[in-house]
Amino acid sequence: MDLSWLADSPEAKEIFDEVVLGNVYQVSEKNIKGRPVIDIGANRGMFSILAARLGAKKVIAVEPVSSTFDILIQNLWKSGTDVIKPQKTVVLDRAGLTKIGLHQKSGHNSLYGDSEDSEEVQAVTLKDLLKMVEGNNVFLKMDCEGSEYDILMNASKDEMARISTIALEVHGDLHPQYQGIEVLQKKLEFLGFTLKDRKKIGAWDLGPHGEMVNYRDLKRTNEIWERHRILCSISTRGRYYTTLPLAIQAVISQSRQVDKLVIFDDNDEPEDLREHPTYKNLFCILNHKGIAWEWLFAGRKGQHHNHQMANSMGFEWVWRVDDDAIPEPRVLETLASYIDTDVGAIGGAILMPGRPFDTSKSTGLLENIDSEVNIQWDEVKYLTEVDHLHCSFLYRAGVADYHLGLSRVAHREETMFTYSLKKKDYRVIAVPQATTWHLKAETGGIRSEKDSSLYAHDEEIFKGFLKYKDNTVVVLDSGMGDHIVFSHVLPEVKNPAVFSCYPEIVSGESIATAKQTFGDLDQFSVYKKMHQWDWKDSLGMPTARCTYDFDSTICKKTQNRKAKPKGLSILARTCKND
Repeated sequence: MDLSWLADSPEAKEIFDEVVLGNVYQVSEKNIKGRPVIDIGANRGMFSILAARLGAKKVIAVEPVSSTFDILIQNLWKSGTDVIKPQKTVVLDRAGLTKIGLHQKSGHNSLYGDSEDSEEVQAVTLKDLLKMVEGNNVFLKMDCEGSEYDILMNASKDEMARISTIALEVHGDLHPQYQGIEVLQKKLEFLGFTLKDRKKIGAWDLGPHGEMVNYRDLKRTNEIWERHRILCSISTRGRYYTTLPLAIQAVISQSRQVDKLVIFDDNDEPEDLREHPTYKNLFCILNHKGIAWEWLFAGRKGQHHNHQMANSMGFEWVWRVDDDAIPEPRVLETLASYIDTDVGAIGGAILMPGRPFDTSKSTGLLENIDSEVNIQWDEVKYLTEVDHLHCSFLYRAGVADYHLGLSRVAHREETMFTYSLKKKDYRVIAVPQATTWHLKAETGGIRSEKDSSLYAHDEEIFKGFLKYKDNTVVVLDSGMGDHIVFSHVLPEVKNPAVFSCYPEIVSGESIATAKQTFGDLDQFSVYKKMHQWDWKDSLGMPTARCTYDFDSTICKKTQNRKAKPKGLSILARTCKND
């Protein structure tokens, strides 16, 4: 991708070296492709063109000064891209006419500071720009010489909820009202953004002996902030009047607010609590703080079914909180600070009041699950990579599925789910300074069930899970045609463990063994996944090679280099010989 033609003057080369060669805004195809981009302070359009070349869906390029805007238009024409929409305007907290100060270097044009000349320009708001793009995954780039304070300090929560990444230059010495970077940091943290990178910018020049010297700190930084949409999921049973209100209040009191709270009511005899004094107040507080919430009456199948519903609600991340768990106020903020592209689940300490545990020898490895204390049952001293997490944690949604073959008590469900994320090549980590108090309520939850056979049932499924934990499980509870299709794919499946109806076509263990080992087989259904994805293609096409990346729960089909979500296991409910 050659953009060197943009560096056609000394000033242009200076900007090119910073924006394109230096990649000061840390963009790549991985974090830009398919996303809408708003470029406030587009100048000559270098960042806008770079974003377009990296696959941005649409770019709004904002530049207010006439002479610079003319160069922007010329560069856009030369680039040949049609996804960049130039806007000759300045961005403020209010619309209307204003004056911008002009400087010898176009990159220093500003509404603030001293200048000998100025130009009258039209101002619009961030809300106006957001109307020009679709979706809730906006990449916002800002280099607007102090106006970032006007824009961000006055932006509404709803507006900022549409933005996932902010890459900006902060000018902490220009604005007459807001000074320093701390005030902007507090605002962004309150809105749920996490600082991913910060680099100071100094004023450099040649010293008396030819050396480079930083003569003064301009209180300016280049910063990258990220915000991930987080759903909080609470599944409750039998704890209306004991621990559930405490759990809800703890979620409300987080320093990093959730984007939505969903309470799954799994009670045998659900109640309408809207007029109950305690809950009425809690709902009012949620509304006052602008936290979206929903109370759903669940199917009384167990918390794993409820968490699976949360897992598929379209959020990037889900923070699952037990209805007898009380996270301390900065837990979500801390967990979210560890979000990265290779991380699948993040958990902190899960402490039980009055019940200390020694975890000094705990490894968090699945092979040691029956011989060691859970690593989260004491303060986590440092970041530790583990195989599985317990109770309450933050996880990447839509990657793995909960095991729905378990009984209503859902014994071992968190262990199986988080290990499935690890099998997807995501890291599962336990982190420090994120303590949740697990009250272990004596009634309600899984302790509502008195039938010990349910635990025995789930333990048998867990044994099967352990037996095949390093395999790719394929359940072919399907017709002969599906077996024939799969027989062509099988050589590409990594370490398969196959259960088959027609062993003469695809050899494997019986479907009866699969049912005994995994319980409900519906979780393996390729047709269910195709319905979920609104799949339009056929399973097998003679002119197009279809490959499947199998695991024990979900599916993936790649065709003509267009990939669907991770994982695919084949199952059709047509097999007659169980």
